[in-house]
Amino acid sequence: SFPLQYGSLNRFDALQDAHFVERLTRSGFVYQYCAIEQFDNSVLKASAKGQRIEEILRGVENLRASGMQLGISLLFGLPAETEASVNATLDFVAGIEKLGILSCVSMSLYSYHPNTPLTLGTRGGKQIHSLLRYDREPPNQGEPWNCFEEGQWFHPQWLTTDRVNYIYHQAQKRIGSKLVRNMRKDGSVFRDVN
Repeated sequence: SFPLQYGSLNRFDALQDAHFVERLTRSGFVYQYCAIEQFDNSVLKASAKGQRIEEILRGVENLRASGMQLGISLLFGLPAETEASVNATLDFVAGIEKLGILSCVSMSLYSYHPNTPLTLGTRGGKQIHSLLRYDREPPNQGEPWNCFEEGQWFHPQWLTTDRVNYIYHQAQKRIGSKLVRNMRKDGSVFRDVN
C-alpha cells in the first residue's frame, strides 16, 4: 500500500470543529481551498455569503493547528464593499501567509450570473440579465471589464479601471507571491511581485 494525499474545496463553516479537521488530516487531507470573499461581516451579510469572520478565523485556526495548507478565494467589487473592507481582507490574508499555511490566493471580480439573487437584486443586474452570454473566449483584462478569468462575465458599472487597479496593486503589495496569477503550476513565482 502507499499513502495518498488529498485536497478539497470546503467552506469555513464546515471547518469549525477542530476534531473534524484533525480527522481530515489523519485521513490524508493536506489541503483545503476555501472562500473568504471579503473579511468584513457587513459585506458578507449584504452579499448573502452565509458565513461570518468569526467562522473564517476559527476555520483558519483549525487548519493551522492540524498542519493543513490553505488555498483562498477572494471576491472584490461586491455592492457593499468599501476601501476599508478591501484593505481588511488583504491584511487578513497577509497574516495567514505569515502563519506558513497559505498555498495560493485566487482573486475574482463580482459578476452578474444568470438567476442569482445578487444579479436579480440590483437594477443594473436586472437590466443586463437578458444579455448574459457564456460563449466568449477569455480573458478580457481591461475596460469595460465585461470578461474576466474563465469566461464571459458581466461586471457592474462601479467596477471602474481605477477601482480594479487599486485592488490589484494592493494585492500585489501584500500577497503578490501567493496570487495564482503570479504562480507556475509547481507553486513557484514567475512574475516579479515587487
